[in-house]
Amino acid sequence: MDEQISKEQLDEMNNDLKKLRDAIDKADDILCQSFIYRMQIVTGIAKYKKLHNLPVSDGEREYQILERLIEKFGEHNRPYIEDLYETVFAESRRMQEKLVK
Repeated sequence: MDEQISKEQLDEMNNDLKKLRDAIDKADDILCQSFIYRMQIVTGIAKYKKLHNLPVSDGEREYQILERLIEKFGEHNRPYIEDLYETVFAESRRMQEKLVK
């Protein structure tokens, strides 16, 4: 039997969805702000690597970062952390490559 959803229930569901989407928007703002901050730091790292003739890629450091984050945020989040940081590391290396040349 199909249940009817009242206007009040529908309004409440829409309101809940709006609140959740607002929370996602705030989280996205924090994520982007943090990424931009991280990339500013990467600029300094690239300058250091250029000055000291160090390679851009540092697999050991990337591994350390992943393991620290997985330990901090839980093994169950490993796939998400690895997927996210695959992109973060790639963009970091790309920026460093431009700056080291």
